[in-house]
Amino acid sequence: MNSTNEIHWVVQRNLLPAPTLAAFRQALQQQGISHEEVVSVPFSRELPELQKPWATCVFYGSTTLLLNAYRDGRYAAGVFYDPAAFTMANYLAHWPTQLLNHDAQVQTLASFTAQPHPLDSQWFVRPNDDTKTFAGQVLRVAQLRAWQQQLAQLAAGEAELTPDSLLVFSSPKVIEKEWRHFIVGGQVVSSVRYQWRGELRVSAQDVPTDLLAFVQACCTAYQPHAVFVLDTALADGQYWLVECNCFNGTGFYEPAAIADVVAAVTQWLRSQPVPV
Repeated sequence: MNSTNEIHWVVQRNLLPAPTLAAFRQALQQQGISHEEVVSVPFSRELPELQKPWATCVFYGSTTLLLNAYRDGRYAAGVFYDPAAFTMANYLAHWPTQLLNHDAQVQTLASFTAQPHPLDSQWFVRPNDDTKTFAGQVLRVAQLRAWQQQLAQLAAGEAELTPDSLLVFSSPKVIEKEWRHFIVGGQVVSSVRYQWRGELRVSAQDVPTDLLAFVQACCTAYQPHAVFVLDTALADGQYWLVECNCFNGTGFYEPAAIADVVAAVTQWLRSQPVPV
């Protein structure tokens, strides 16, 4: 592990949306924060060579980059990730009444499809973990059983998703709006609405104060990490938690928010004791 409080950002140059990369460059340069840009090869298990491996390196980029940094072991201070914490099962345990899919069942596909559900019944299904193996979707039980048969025929190691993978099954919900919040040290640093009635509609103004109060209360009750991203929704006239995401690999719907988040993360890290 590093032994210095020098903060050094490592931003992936390839694959990031151009507005996001430009906003990171501007924020880091204007704030005088040490940084570099790296290229991360998709699905590679090698971390790019860094300019300041002794510093507290904060990574931002693809899932490949953050997982390689996490596995490396030297950069724990700037990789805000814990595979056990960033799971729907963990959110259900800590936010049982605040979670949108509070009625969820966490189990394997084989276990779920073995239950006597009507073949035409519909279920929202998504991965339990934060690796985004597949996008959440609504499927009928007949489709889920066909999927289970396909997975059972795959040889070990052929696919990231296996018959033993934990999935989350819940009733479909009608969502009116969705927001993304960046949390640093227990405080909401940035919030933006990104969905309205099923369409991508970004607004940094449509962030009600009672929504922020709800988010803050949830963060007071529990946080999966010191820095993380929280998605919320408005459904059936009330606010809900949708999911959490690891900051190091979560996208910004509003690049203008990047400067505030960079400043908050850097300041929070500088306030932490230097590891020895």
